[in-house]
Amino acid sequence: MPDTDVKSRIKELTGVLTEKKSRLDEITAAFKIEDGGVVVSAEQRDEFRKISGECKDIRGMISDLEATVDIGDFLSGAAGGGSTAAADAAAAHAAAGGEGGTKGLDPLGGFKTLGEAFSASEVLKEYRTMGGSQSRPFEVKARNLGRYGGQRLFEMEQKDIYTASGGTQTVPSFGSQQNDGLIIPAYRTVRIRDLFPNAGTNANLIEYVRRTGFVNNARVVAERTAADGTAATGDPTDVFGLKPPSDLTYTPEQAPVRTIAHTIDVSKTVLDDEPRLQDTINGEMLYGLRLAEDAEILSGDGTGAHVLGILNVSGIQVYHMSDYVPPAGGIPDTYVDAVRRALTRVMLAYYEPTGVVFHPFDWEQIELTKNTQGSYLVIQNVAVGAQKQVWATSVVTTPAMPQGQFLAGAFGLGAKLYDREQANIAISTETRDVFDRNAIAIRAEERVALEVGRPESFVKGFFS
Repeated sequence: MPDTDVKSRIKELTGVLTEKKSRLDEITAAFKIEDGGVVVSAEQRDEFRKISGECKDIRGMISDLEATVDIGDFLSGAAGGGSTAAADAAAAHAAAGGEGGTKGLDPLGGFKTLGEAFSASEVLKEYRTMGGSQSRPFEVKARNLGRYGGQRLFEMEQKDIYTASGGTQTVPSFGSQQNDGLIIPAYRTVRIRDLFPNAGTNANLIEYVRRTGFVNNARVVAERTAADGTAATGDPTDVFGLKPPSDLTYTPEQAPVRTIAHTIDVSKTVLDDEPRLQDTINGEMLYGLRLAEDAEILSGDGTGAHVLGILNVSGIQVYHMSDYVPPAGGIPDTYVDAVRRALTRVMLAYYEPTGVVFHPFDWEQIELTKNTQGSYLVIQNVAVGAQKQVWATSVVTTPAMPQGQFLAGAFGLGAKLYDREQANIAISTETRDVFDRNAIAIRAEERVALEVGRPESFVKGFFS
């Protein structure tokens, strides 16, 4: 049966299943609950069981038909030497839960990493076929889709590789993996970017207003009062209650888009070794971008081509651990106490804290804090994939945070991170003297902007 006929039959069966589900809902609504039990007639019971069985059979047939479509797609791809970019984009859209998609973000059948997408690109295959000859650089871009199952997923946008269609890559693997003896360094997977929701921009300069003050005068107002604001007298001179004004102070600010990039020269043979190529792109290149990005988000000084980092924004709150003086005979604060007091200051600025950033040594100190009996005070859920938290707030550890300091705040509310150009990889032999050296140049680049619209929603803390 042709795939078109199979898909039509799946559509018909889905319609029948929908009708039967509606009938099941009608029968269920007719059930009565009396004395804690379900009262149903014999006819309703028999009809309910009959339709339920039919629904199971229909679901089974739909699953079997969908499997035949998948087999047909696989055979078509094998016969044609691979699928087209447009087909890949459509399949990825469905896999991600788009129109007609039910697969979802399955880590075993979902998105490729940026390195995998690059090593599977048609241009790279052509490059190898032509013996390493090329007249222009080619690149792969990625759009951040967030985290799933402890891993960050990317939607790939091809530039110069797929000019007809840019979409997502859905093939779980490419080629055969072999043990080539490479030792992959341990990269930290949680970064400050993860505290921000995904946001994009087409501008090179973001203009916004920064709220520098808020005086909240909201209060209960009587419906009628005397002319002088005292209690109403009932006389015609009474007036409607005057609502008090609050005070918001704003200043205009600008957040320029900044470029973070670096290059590396590698042997041309890397292009023929897919695992090494993927490791180089996903590892050293993208990892290096994220390291620099963390430092800019936190400590960029805003001069030259630097981002103005949160720690250097005027108006953020400051808390020193030594600010708390215990009562006579009281116990001095620990690191954990200092973090909690900083979170309170975020809340007093009318914001809900969403994250805390620590230097790894300081987070180690917090996790190793013990009471007088030797029991740990901060107990972490050690289950695989568990999220690090302190005081029910997400934690990011990064060497980009100066040791002895921490940053607590409402990331995504008090500040926004914009992607003007998501992380992208470009490869070329037409640069400097890499051609003469039989090498290739790999460039990783991104363009971001940081807007800190509510400085008071962040607290820079200092440990004593």
